[in-house]
Amino acid sequence: MKVNDIIVPKDGFKLKACGDRYFQICEPTEITVITDIGVLNVKIRPGFFTNFRSGGFFVDWFIDPIGDRIHQAIWIVHDCCYTPCINKSRSHAIDRKTSDDLLLAMLLFAKESRFKAWTIWSSVRMFGSSAYEDDDALTDENYKRLEINHTLRRIE
Repeated sequence: MKVNDIIVPKDGFKLKACGDRYFQICEPTEITVITDIGVLNVKIRPGFFTNFRSGGFFVDWFIDPIGDRIHQAIWIVHDCCYTPCINKSRSHAIDRKTSDDLLLAMLLFAKESRFKAWTIWSSVRMFGSSAYEDDDALTDENYKRLEINHTLRRIE
């Protein structure tokens, strides 16, 4: 998969810090990712929580936990892909492998080195299954604030 463009709000994301590395999106937000296998459109209503890049403070030296506007969009899109959607009858809009492969492609689009992008991708592949599969109180709130539509073809 190759990302051709990531369209983000021109004024950036309006956020409220909530502690413990969590932020809440404060305004309706739309992110579009254009790839060579289709388009992903994410619409987020105010109140959606994100921690941007997961992994805790011990990987902050490797990659910024928040980053610039494009990196923020990357982390938010991946969080959204891991969240069931209200418009998908509370199921995931995209399977986990495609979600993770999209993360890798977005990181490469953002000019991360292949080594760094692959390291992040492989960490998510190894340790991300519980985040994708297990719902918690945050998921119960986030799914109400999320709509994902896409034409991405499944990656085998």
